Formats: sequence, structure tokens, C-alpha cells
Amino acid sequence: MGVVRERCRRSVRMLGPALVVSASLVHGEAEAGCSIGSFAMVFSSLDILSGSSLDSTGTFSVSCSLGLNTSSNIGISCGAGTSCTSNQRHMVNTTNSAHKLRVEFYTNSGRTNVWPASPATPAGSYTGSPYAPTIPTNGTKNFTVYGRIAANQQTAPPGTYVWTGNPDPKLLYCTDLLCLFTATDTPPSASTATVTIPAFCSVGTSSSVAFGTAGVLSSAVDATGTVRVTCTNTTSYSVGLDTGSNASGSTRRMKHASATSYVVYELYLDSTRSTVWSTSGGNLKSGTGTGTQQSHTVYGRVPSQSPAPTPGSYADTVAVTVTY
Repeated sequence: MGVVRERCRRSVRMLGPALVVSASLVHGEAEAGCSIGSFAMVFSSLDILSGSSLDSTGTFSVSCSLGLNTSSNIGISCGAGTSCTSNQRHMVNTTNSAHKLRVEFYTNSGRTNVWPASPATPAGSYTGSPYAPTIPTNGTKNFTVYGRIAANQQTAPPGTYVWTGNPDPKLLYCTDLLCLFTATDTPPSASTATVTIPAFCSVGTSSSVAFGTAGVLSSAVDATGTVRVTCTNTTSYSVGLDTGSNASGSTRRMKHASATSYVVYELYLDSTRSTVWSTSGGNLKSGTGTGTQQSHTVYGRVPSQSPAPTPGSYADTVAVTVTY
């Protein structure tokens, strides 16, 4: 009899290992009881030349029906075209994967807490504490993803850029005896973040063509000025100069400040002053944008004139047109 009682006591002591078997059963039930959705984040059109950041949001949900105490750690994958070790998510140009935009996802509207790339933030991933919100044991919880495209990316070419990845949750289920991490079902479709950069050009402040002080204009007087243009990277453009406010037909003229008197002048594309800079054909200045400001020299000349114009100050205003 004593031997039998001893065996019973040993059987009771084995209840600890027996709970491991129970845990594997809870694991299987938990996976079947939760599902996760994906999110689609759409940014408005991005004026890349402004150098400003751009914000947007997306939403996904986690639904559970477990009857267990449930908490979670939730990560969002680094995404296609991105290395977690760089601590930076990217959106990739859909026509040339070499072109990327820095984008980041946050857990708060102030965009100060980066969303971890993995539920457990393993080595080689984003650092910091896991994001661990509570999920109802029987119900659905929606999560807002706060996105921001980083500022100062002016050299990114025009086009559509996409981030593709997914939320990556691990849900923690607790019974009276133990707690266990387990994964939910895979989202039915990939999550995305999308933005479009349109081609764009702007004209900066131009430097005047100042001919200075001259006498009776018995010989030509030369001077130069500068036209400044900023276009999105890889964008082809052309710059035209019209004939000014005081032209007579196609002849450019500067007008006297107070008298009805004019001084003829011309603007050229080249330093030899052989090709007139106008608004069409081979008389345009062509270029390719870099995302940064580009300067183009304007070569001016006042030819000799007879009779000599009335003494005084002369000026003209020329419109600059950029076509892209």
C-alpha cells in the first residue's frame, strides 16, 4: 500500500510538465480565434521641391474571440526594398527601384514614437520597446498608423512611390496558469503606402542685365545677367525670354524713364552673342532638372546707335517662361 501511495505522490508532482501539453492546445485555439487586416495609406500629391514633409494615416484592425485575457506586441514590417538594419523605411519608385523616398510610421499622432519593425524588436531591427496595446478578448480593435514622408528629399525624381509590407502582431494569451505569445492569421492582402510626385519647375529671382553708364553709344556695350530655374530631378525643360514690355515688333527696346525715347538692345544664349534668346525653337535654353536650383547666363548687348539717344535712365522688363 505504501508503494502505491508513493507512486500517486509522484504522479501529482508531474502536473507541472503536464501543463505544457495544455499550453500547446491553447496555442492552436488562439491562432484560430484572431485575425488581422491590412491598411492602405494614400498621401496627397507631394511638392518635392518645397523640401517639406508630408503626413497621412492608415488604419487596420485586429479581431479576437477567445475568452482569454489578451494583450499584444505589434510591429510593422520594414517593407519591400528596405533593410531593417538601416533603421529607415522607404517607398520605392514603381518604374525605377533605385529611386526611393524615406518614409516612417508612428504609433502616435505627434509622430515621435516609431512603430517597431517586429513585435519583439530583434537585433538588427528598430530599437526601443515593443508597441504593446491591449486587444479585447471578444471584439475588434482598430489601430491608426501615422505616416510621414521625411523632409528635404528634393532630388527624388517624379513618379509614383509605394511602400509594401504588413502589420506583424504577436498576441499574448493568458489563462490562470500561463501566458503564451502566438501569431494571428496573415492579412488577406498586403498593406501599402502610396504617393505621387508630379514634375514641376519654378523660376527663381533673376539677376538683372545691367549695362551701367554709357556715353553716346558710338560702340556696343555688353553685360550679363542670370536666370535661375529649379525643376524636379530628371525633368527636361526649356527657358524662353519674351521681347519685353517696350518692343517694336521683334526688336527689344529699353524705354527712357521720363521721355519718349528708346535704346535698342538684344539678349543672347551664347557668349559670342550670335544666337538670340527668344521663346521658340533653337532660341530656347534647354536643361534637365536636378531638384536643385540651376543658373543660366543671359548675354546682353546694346549695339551702337545713331543718332545718340536722349540722356537718362532706360529700362525694360522681360518675362521668363519655363516649359517642362
